[in-house]
Amino acid sequence: MRSFVRAGYNLRKKTGKWELKVRPDKDSMLGRGLLSEKEYHDPVRVFRKAFKEYRPEQFLEFLAEAVHFSLGPFNHAPEGNLIGPYLHLVKMIDAAWLIVERASAEK
Repeated sequence: MRSFVRAGYNLRKKTGKWELKVRPDKDSMLGRGLLSEKEYHDPVRVFRKAFKEYRPEQFLEFLAEAVHFSLGPFNHAPEGNLIGPYLHLVKMIDAAWLIVERASAEK
């Protein structure tokens, strides 16, 4: 996941390569995951938005806290916001899947 966050940070600079110009024939809500229609058509937008809100270090801190709290019982509440980075990571995974699908469809 750490490598995914770093790759996503570099990916946010890309423009237009995986953008969908035409509306797909079967546009199902399940195929989009958590992505909005604009994010579905331009999946790199998800990475730009995520890294505009959070620095890569904040995502890595979130991952470390998630691992820490998943290892067993804890006596104190987590520090910081865990929901925001989690939602952005899930959307980035959905967007990455779209990018992989579209890149393989081009070949």
